[in-house]
Amino acid sequence: MICFSRVALALFISMIAHLSFAGITDTLPGGVRAFIYRYQQMKVDGFYDPNGSAYNYDFSESLDLNTVAEGLPEVNDLVQELEAVEPGITKDLEFGRFEVKARADATINAYALAWGISDRVMVVGALPFVQAKVRLDGGYVNYDSLNQVQNRLLQIAAGRGDGSDEARVLAQVLGQIPSISGPELQSYLVDDLGYDPIGDWSGQGFADMDVYLQYQFHKGTVFKQAMVTGVEVPTGRVEDPNSLVDVSFGNGAYGLYLGHLFDFEPLGTGLNLYTDIRYTTYLPSTRSRRLNSTPGFSIGTETEETNYQRGGFGRVMVGADQRILPVLNAYAEYKYERQLQDTYSGSYDDYDYSILGSGTGSERHKMIFGSTFSTVGLYNEGRFPLPFKVRAQYERIFHAVNADDIEVAYLHFEFYF
Repeated sequence: MICFSRVALALFISMIAHLSFAGITDTLPGGVRAFIYRYQQMKVDGFYDPNGSAYNYDFSESLDLNTVAEGLPEVNDLVQELEAVEPGITKDLEFGRFEVKARADATINAYALAWGISDRVMVVGALPFVQAKVRLDGGYVNYDSLNQVQNRLLQIAAGRGDGSDEARVLAQVLGQIPSISGPELQSYLVDDLGYDPIGDWSGQGFADMDVYLQYQFHKGTVFKQAMVTGVEVPTGRVEDPNSLVDVSFGNGAYGLYLGHLFDFEPLGTGLNLYTDIRYTTYLPSTRSRRLNSTPGFSIGTETEETNYQRGGFGRVMVGADQRILPVLNAYAEYKYERQLQDTYSGSYDDYDYSILGSGTGSERHKMIFGSTFSTVGLYNEGRFPLPFKVRAQYERIFHAVNADDIEVAYLHFEFYF
């Protein structure tokens, strides 16, 4: 069965980057306000495993007798008896096979307002709206291998004396096993376990809201520094425990973050080198979860409202911005992100809640490329009637651990008034 990773869209919709007149430490002048709009496209084609190896979401898995026998002692006994009659006879005994290709993409429209309280203090609030889709191509294919093995046992019974009675009895036993079809599996998940039907999924709604304050505490001719502190408000939907293929729009907990911004602008070069270091800690919350029996296995028979502690999130970004023309800049950034593992607890003494947090810790290495067109300089010189900024950016993960392989492109607009 598919265990499609939940995509944490909130990690890719921060409105902080370059929301300033010059370097990342700069704030809006006192009394100046800005309306910000960002149109963003995101695509998820695969994932990185715990070893950092990249895979796509093409899923191929057989439902064979040996797999069923792992959890059912009576079936395991049947496997042993069949192998005693003819070694290797069960290796090709497949009820069917899952052949599925999964793809996810999202369109994000993010809106923000910024206000320069003073020449060095700025307040910003941002709220993204997400439209996401998950597409599943393929499905479950039923096999006729039960009849084939049954016929083979009857041949063995007819062809030799020793073990012929046992082979004939086992053939009769196999003849009583019903075939498993895709609709029957769907019915088992929906009617018996309470899951939503498996298929394409789409959803829309708000992601987590972000409100922060930025204070530029040092402004020199070459070096500038600022601090940023803010709160992430859990307004975005989180994963539905009854869905195997849905996408989260938020983190499901309040986050508090603190960061340090740094600009280095050599005089007369038009170059700005900058860093952004920040850490987010999350308040305890609750989350409805299926109590899976093993790490990474998405099917759980029971649901519980668990105590949820999201792991802390840290980020280090370094970048370079070069002025090409008075109105045009180009920039490149490297970003490292680390998500600590989530922890869960609940009311069952006999359940290992560490299973739910297994694999939630992750690392991401990203490269970002973009360009900015700005009329702010011309407006300040009285040469253009309106101050605004337009930015185009492309972002790609090039290495990760326990994370989705995500590609992001967006257009960003800032209008000052």
